[in-house]
Amino acid sequence: MRSTITTCVLASTALFLAFSLPGSAAVLDITKPPYNAVGDGATDNTAAINKALHDAATATPKDDVIVPPGKFAHSGQINVDGVRFGGADAGMSILVATNPQSCSINLRGDGPALDNLELDCPTANKRLNCGWQTGVQVTASHYRVHGIRIGNATTPGSPSAGIICLGASFGAITGNTIFWSLADAIHMTSGSHDIVVKGNTILKAGDDMIAVVSYLNNATPCRNIIIQNNDCLGQTGGRGITVIGGDHVVIDHNRIENSSSAGIHLASESSYRTFGPANVTITNNTLKNCDTYEKDCHGSIFVYGNDLVYNGVKTHFPAKNIIIRGNTILDAHNNGIRLGDSTENVTIDHNVINGSEREGIAINIWAPRDDPNGPLNTIITGNDIANTASDGIFIGPGGRGSLIINDNALRDIGKRVPGSDAIAIDSANKGVTSLTISGNKYQNPSGYASRGFINCPLSATAAGTSADKIRSSNFTDTGKPIAAAP
Repeated sequence: MRSTITTCVLASTALFLAFSLPGSAAVLDITKPPYNAVGDGATDNTAAINKALHDAATATPKDDVIVPPGKFAHSGQINVDGVRFGGADAGMSILVATNPQSCSINLRGDGPALDNLELDCPTANKRLNCGWQTGVQVTASHYRVHGIRIGNATTPGSPSAGIICLGASFGAITGNTIFWSLADAIHMTSGSHDIVVKGNTILKAGDDMIAVVSYLNNATPCRNIIIQNNDCLGQTGGRGITVIGGDHVVIDHNRIENSSSAGIHLASESSYRTFGPANVTITNNTLKNCDTYEKDCHGSIFVYGNDLVYNGVKTHFPAKNIIIRGNTILDAHNNGIRLGDSTENVTIDHNVINGSEREGIAINIWAPRDDPNGPLNTIITGNDIANTASDGIFIGPGGRGSLIINDNALRDIGKRVPGSDAIAIDSANKGVTSLTISGNKYQNPSGYASRGFINCPLSATAAGTSADKIRSSNFTDTGKPIAAAP
């Protein structure tokens, strides 16, 4: 798994660094004859801009099209077919969409680029859902979207998504600022692949801040996507970064704050009928104050799969081969990290979780006791968990295969739930065939009234270990008991 994902990272990073525009013969200014666009914020320039872009696309070699400083109104879609369309600066060269029903900048063909423009839609007052109602709609290959502002502090930029990719491929979405979109800020779907989403800032999204979504009615899931070094800082609803179906996705070094639901969410969703997430790494991200909408109870990082009817057959879509590593999770409104049903081969290691209002790490917490699709092969190791309201690590029912809980540091556990344990394992985990609980350390300098250090009523002997081994290989200075079944 790691070598495959590393290959994805290297290939996509090389794409990002090496991508360049085709050579251009000239630069066409939309305000010059024969186009004569007027940047007064009122004149409809749709025809003028599209004529300049058409002329540029049919030239040999293709020309660039420049938008000088000004506010250029347009009442319809703008089509960028394999050429560069850019402005002097995103705060100076502004496209003002006057018709929310048809307002997108459409990147099509091979090699288009959109640079250094601000896109405003001041009359957008309700969420819309079509691609032609977005800020930027991408169906192209070998494309770039860079230095774009979607809206500003007082004006929405899009009645739908800020930037949407529909079957787009080999692209870079970098250095953009989504001030205000009424739906997702950046959305990739319809089998989009080989895309780098890097260095973007999202301030006010109407839904998910960055989303990868793979519906079952798409031919294949989205794949080979890097989401890196983005600042996801605000929304009116939704989640931070999502992979709702997708293969080989890297979520790395992002900052996610104040998400309404999960900060990072991987899932197969029954309501939207999506594939499951596979081969996803979540590394070195910082999540703060996530999952603020209390009714969701997602957790800052939330992962699960599903069973769905696909082509007339009930089909299992697990969340599989997932690495959650080196993340810092602060002030979680619910769990720090939560795994739900239908997860396979998940590693949770070397994360810092401080200040969660439920469990630090929760596995299958609300599942039925006879759950047939509980987590399969779960590793929880090297995490630093502190100041949880409830258990530090809780393993709910339905576990299968191997369960490893090693070398975790737990401190000040159960600050609001006196009956909490540092590590608690539900007895309904008969599918666990290999159990290791070793090298964990528990301290309680704040003196919270937790019940015990390790509570493992699961039959340890049947799982290939022993109660004595669990007692002798974990360490605490609190005097709290280790209760392990023989």
